[in-house]
Amino acid sequence: MARRNRKPTEFQEVSYWQSYSDMMAGVLLMFILIICGTLFVLMQVKNSYDASELELQEREAELEEEISEKLGYIDLTEAQQALLDEQQALLDEQQADLDEAQDALNARELELEDALLLLAQQQDELEEKETKIQDQEAALASQQAQIEEIIGVKKEIIAALSDAFANTDLSLSVDSQTGAITLDASVLFDYDSADLSEEGKETLAAFLPAYFDVVLSDEYIDYISEIIIEGHTDTSGSYIYNLDLSQARAASVAAYCLDDDQAIFSSDMLSLVRELVSVSGRSWSSPIYASDGTVDADASRRVEIKFRLADEEMVDQLLEVLESYDTSGNEDAG
Repeated sequence: MARRNRKPTEFQEVSYWQSYSDMMAGVLLMFILIICGTLFVLMQVKNSYDASELELQEREAELEEEISEKLGYIDLTEAQQALLDEQQALLDEQQADLDEAQDALNARELELEDALLLLAQQQDELEEKETKIQDQEAALASQQAQIEEIIGVKKEIIAALSDAFANTDLSLSVDSQTGAITLDASVLFDYDSADLSEEGKETLAAFLPAYFDVVLSDEYIDYISEIIIEGHTDTSGSYIYNLDLSQARAASVAAYCLDDDQAIFSSDMLSLVRELVSVSGRSWSSPIYASDGTVDADASRRVEIKFRLADEEMVDQLLEVLESYDTSGNEDAG
């Protein structure tokens, strides 16, 4: 049999709302209890914080008092303070001395740096000078070799001339140092005359070819720059008169071998000899002295035949330089 739905009654509706109200009241009470508990805990924490802060302040006060008491024990007396001030003054003075010494040291370091810089510059200059000296020594060595070559050639020519006239009857002499040939003027000329005598011509005809065969040989011709015929007189008479006489005698000897009609040289040799021969009159400027120191008039009247090598004057100058260089070197070494 079917059930019929019955409509709720008024009592049932009242019971429903009453249960809901009770539940809400319980929830509210629970929130109130939670809030009260939280406030209680916060009050406890605050009270604990306040107590800790108070205790900390009390401890700080105790520490300040303890520090004050301890500082009171180390108060210095006037004597101790004076001693301390004196020691401080001494320390200040020592510090000032130390600062001054440091300044002096700094200045000394600057001076040392300047000295080192100057030393470096001097070292560079010294090295430059050493390089120049080495270059000069190399140049001197080269010049020395040239000089030795020229001197060697000169010695060879002198030796060849000495050999050429060693076994002749010609009235002449060969200077072993210069190679100059001295012909007795009394054989070539009459007294106070510049005209060749017959004996003089014969002497020159025998002498000149042999002389020029030596000095103008293929071995030496490239070294010969000049052949000089010099006339000399004794000291009798004026200088100018003897100068003219000595010049005329030298010219007569040159004319004998250089004239177009000469019969001593071939045409080719004559041209070469003319290029090389020069004449000079020396008057009595270079007399010959006897062993007692007086002028030997006979020996002073003479004609000299000299040869000059190419660059011989330069060689003489270089020899003087080398001699002074060796002398200074020896002096420095001593």
